[in-house]
Amino acid sequence: MPPCCSSSATSAATLRFNGLLVHVQKPGSAFVAPPHRWRTEYGRVVRTGAQPLAILQPFGPVMFVFDVADTEPLPGAPALPPEVTDPFNVVGGVPPATVDRAIELTVANAVRDGVRTTDMPTGSQLAGQIGWTHTSRTQSFQVRRRPQPATQEVPVRFALELSAAHRGLTRYATLCHELAHLYCGHLGTHNATWWPDRHSVVDHRTAEFEAESVSAIAVWRLDPSAAMPPYLAQHLSSEPDVPPRMSLERVTQAAGLVCRMAQERLGLRATV
Repeated sequence: MPPCCSSSATSAATLRFNGLLVHVQKPGSAFVAPPHRWRTEYGRVVRTGAQPLAILQPFGPVMFVFDVADTEPLPGAPALPPEVTDPFNVVGGVPPATVDRAIELTVANAVRDGVRTTDMPTGSQLAGQIGWTHTSRTQSFQVRRRPQPATQEVPVRFALELSAAHRGLTRYATLCHELAHLYCGHLGTHNATWWPDRHSVVDHRTAEFEAESVSAIAVWRLDPSAAMPPYLAQHLSSEPDVPPRMSLERVTQAAGLVCRMAQERLGLRATV
């Protein structure tokens, strides 16, 4: 048979298509398997209520698989590498209530910049994401608490989604990382007096390095004992130098803003 129709070519095409199917159904899912393989090969079982992901079975019907985030180990199961099961985990020592308050304040303050924060189901390899959104919706931003509470409607311009599975410092670190993409100008801007438009001059590696730098600063400001995951290291693995287009000024300004957002209620932005 012709090479394009060979079994190996067909298998590779199916794998690529299945990868796309998995991503569309549950972004961030990379380590998936059917229940029987999780049990027999890894000693893990699928959690009750987990989301099945449909893929094409080569030379067979549809198969349902589950991401590693939707499984749990049986007694005596071999441990999987943390970069597989929980690559974004942040461990610290501050009280959970302190972290929850920082998250609450940060989310509330982000509303003034048109950011709408929601949860989403994700696989183990995606903690969050942010992007422009085209909607006519607005959100209420509190402009005064005393003597009488007052709010103002702010247009929703950006959708920030966080993994529904993450809590505590892991969730806060992701929130800061995604906001850093916004405040470092990686998405562009609708008002250059608020933050610059750098989306056309910053490559992916530089953007990720800047965003994670801001996140690390914010997390360590909240909890100096926090142990961040080795995320920055992966962006330096191929080139052991700080990206040449990294802007220390933008990282510093974005980190300062994100830290303030976790500490106090901010006012509306100036519109000029």
